[in-house]
Amino acid sequence: MTNTSIQLPELNQRTILNWYKNDETRMERAVLRQGIRIHDAATATDDLPQGQGKPAALPTPKVQLEKFVPNMSDNTFGTAKIRSAAAPPASSIPRSTLSYRKRRSVEETAGMCSRKKYAPRTGPPICSKCGSPRNTDSHKQFYGNQFCAATSNVSHDVWLNELKKKGYGRRAARK
Repeated sequence: MTNTSIQLPELNQRTILNWYKNDETRMERAVLRQGIRIHDAATATDDLPQGQGKPAALPTPKVQLEKFVPNMSDNTFGTAKIRSAAAPPASSIPRSTLSYRKRRSVEETAGMCSRKKYAPRTGPPICSKCGSPRNTDSHKQFYGNQFCAATSNVSHDVWLNELKKKGYGRRAARK
């Protein structure tokens, strides 16, 4: 190959795609032109007449327009009928919420309500293990696991290391 004087173009994916696309469009045009006779544009052999110029003055209308004169004899100030605005809603609670509350009250009176009524918690959270209020000194938590110093027979550090060995804690960084 080095002894020849033929120069080969550099081929890559883009060059091949361009050649293919150009060949396809050329073939499509040839197929579409099969049923079409293309003639040269016909030109007029005779001279065309001159165009009309602008008129010197605009034409006057054939209908006689009367000048409008408003009737100012009667003073109608303050006689307009004022429409009453729509009454604002009785409360700012949406209708869907009101209907839900109504349905719940009917179910509760009939004894069909299966849901537990919401009661907000009053006071500090209570420990389920010892029954006393959870405070930061004797109660700790680590990723959802609760530690109670009063009921546990191991120290907080040992408990924490056991949880870390089980796999609790931060996840390892993904690679």
